[in-house]
Amino acid sequence: MRYWRPPDANADRGAMSEELYQRRVKNGEPININAQVAHVTREAQTAQTEGHGQLNPAWVEQLMGYPDGWTDPDCDEPGPWMGWPARPGEPQYEYEHPRTVVGMPNRAKRLKALGNAVVPQQAEPVFRALAVIYHMAFEF
Repeated sequence: MRYWRPPDANADRGAMSEELYQRRVKNGEPININAQVAHVTREAQTAQTEGHGQLNPAWVEQLMGYPDGWTDPDCDEPGPWMGWPARPGEPQYEYEHPRTVVGMPNRAKRLKALGNAVVPQQAEPVFRALAVIYHMAFEF
């Protein structure tokens, strides 16, 4: 399972600065996950401020493990989940939705719904435990 951590508050300096990230890439040195996420976040912020697009809800659905079109009000039947997106610092996979979009209808509402959602991977252990408790209660 892949985990995507939010960037730390100090991602713009110190061990997670862009300068250090670029130097480590150039020298082929290992890069920790916090530095990778900070780099991807900086790239996304740059893309948004340069007018190239905003965060794509379809990509967020994929990242969270939801079926394709899960939050799209114009989608009658969500498609199958296409798989995990590429990790930070890796090129995107062919099946992966673009990370940013321009002019997508209902984009903000979809992102709000996704932001308020519980990912299936988070809820699964709870439901598995409830099923065990249920079966224990009704076994004679």
